[in-house]
Amino acid sequence: MINNSRVGVTRTWAGNELDCCVQLPLLDDLSLSFVPGVPVGTFNTTGLRNGFGGVGQGGLNKFFYTAPQFYNDLSWTRGRHSIRTGFAFERVLDNLDERNRPNGLWTFPSIAAMLQVQPTQFSAQFPGTDGIRGLRNSIFGGYIQDDYRIRPNLTINLGVRYDMATVIKEVNGKIANLRYITDATVTAGDPYYHNPTLKNFAPRTGFSWDPFKDGKTAIRGGVGMFDIIPLPHIFVSIVPRSAPYYQEGSVSDSAVTPLAPAFPGQALRLLSPSTIQATHIE
Repeated sequence: MINNSRVGVTRTWAGNELDCCVQLPLLDDLSLSFVPGVPVGTFNTTGLRNGFGGVGQGGLNKFFYTAPQFYNDLSWTRGRHSIRTGFAFERVLDNLDERNRPNGLWTFPSIAAMLQVQPTQFSAQFPGTDGIRGLRNSIFGGYIQDDYRIRPNLTINLGVRYDMATVIKEVNGKIANLRYITDATVTAGDPYYHNPTLKNFAPRTGFSWDPFKDGKTAIRGGVGMFDIIPLPHIFVSIVPRSAPYYQEGSVSDSAVTPLAPAFPGQALRLLSPSTIQATHIE
């Protein structure tokens, strides 16, 4: 009988679209802000490369992933049976900061329209929106397998595995979901979804056969069921951009809402609940 225990922790940090090292003061000039308190936003202009603007205009993505783990495996051989069993536990702490064009976005149909300040649309996040989330869940697993030597040249494997993950939670409760397409509004708070992993039993079987009984040839085969566990990384682009904690709106140029007089920094007041856009529906 052999028992093996392992303890470990995985920690990863990643980020992209991180602006730094401003060389032109214009890019950090708050007097030109589309949204109060942040630098110049994004210009989308037909005929020019889209996406240029001030510091942080494109947003950013930062991920801090930590996962402490514990595993224990036991092997036991008795007669024709070789039994292996074990369990595993992993705690997932996934912190993220996702910002989608937080400085606002002006859209122009042409270069000439941009030079003449004739925008067609303005979009921005509503005040109070943030993309900072801390996702948490735990994973439990266990298995047992018997390698049964029926004959000297034939071994049959029989086993079952169970994997379960708790429903994802957000440390500050900033989580919401449109649970049914017929719902009038999203449901905020826990549970984020109904747990689909509670019955994740995965049987498997296989064999190893030495047809010539000389120890030089082995024919192996097997079949089993395998599950995909819902982990926080699947939701990293969904949770931070879910209403009501994330709200982004847009307004188009019209006689009722002329945008030219509001350029560059007075258009935020034109956004209203009727202009909210759905970014993700899960």
